[in-house]
Amino acid sequence: VPGAPTVNLNGNGTYSGTIEGTGSTSPSYSIHINSNASIGFLYNRINGEALPTVPNPPNPSGNRWVNINQPNDDPGDFSTIKGLSLNSNVGVFEVPAGTYGNFTANTNSGFRLGTTGASTPDVYNFERLNLNSGSSFEIVGPVLITLKYGSSFNAPVIGNSAHPEWLIMDVANGGVNLNSNVLFYGHLLAPKGTVGINGGCVLTGTMTAKRLNLNSNGTIQGVPLESGPPVNEAPTAFADSLTV
Repeated sequence: VPGAPTVNLNGNGTYSGTIEGTGSTSPSYSIHINSNASIGFLYNRINGEALPTVPNPPNPSGNRWVNINQPNDDPGDFSTIKGLSLNSNVGVFEVPAGTYGNFTANTNSGFRLGTTGASTPDVYNFERLNLNSGSSFEIVGPVLITLKYGSSFNAPVIGNSAHPEWLIMDVANGGVNLNSNVLFYGHLLAPKGTVGINGGCVLTGTMTAKRLNLNSNGTIQGVPLESGPPVNEAPTAFADSLTV
């Protein structure tokens, strides 16, 4: 954190201690660790870094809005699709790299992205990505996803648990909420918005955002980008403000 904040423990909040950095002692402010929340070591006097930027993705060229109602429905040529909605119990559909509008998956339906065995990421652009309760979002190879607008995710698993480095998700406008026991495996960048990691959710990877809200039993587990430094040499999470 920047400056030299005062740490206030409320209820059963715990932390291991403060390690002094070499940056400025300004600003002075308070950090509140509330009941049953915990922080390891707090590094202070770390001069702030400029958040990276995410440009808006291009507009989709497709003009079809497709609803999938049965498992054997054919979405047709994906290059002509702007929006795709998978209703409940239709299964998982493979999505080729491309630029799209709004994609929605419901219970027992989902999307599979990436190319098995690829060494370079497939590039996807979405205006919005809606992953509702009971849906799936499978990553089978490295992908770079840019969202024009933020989203709330309710799918139980997002990404690949064996390869968190395969998923890089950038958000141009807004933030991302992980709701109710979502497991997110990847690297999340939302420089203009808030990332909310809510009850029972775990983000395994890295996170950079304007603001971070880490709520009841939410967890961040650091895993570096494959080409990056070891996680103990770089921040796991970077945000302008933090609420725990």
